[in-house]
Amino acid sequence: MLGGLNRHAFDIAGWYDPGAWYAALLTGMFNITPEPTVLEVIAWVAYGVPALVLFLWPARKTKTSVPAEAETIPAPQA
Repeated sequence: MLGGLNRHAFDIAGWYDPGAWYAALLTGMFNITPEPTVLEVIAWVAYGVPALVLFLWPARKTKTSVPAEAETIPAPQA
């Protein structure tokens, strides 16, 4: 039903050693394989871009209110 399940997007098997500790970590946490399919890459980009935008978006600064007494006290004259 979905296209891209049988086509590989790229091959990183040259530097991605499946027996290395980092490969076990990446495979276990993110299911990253040396030859991801096109559909896997599309799914990761569709998830990663919005997640990164929301995570890196700057927080809104809240407006601090000034107490009523501070508004009525005149500033000292120099």
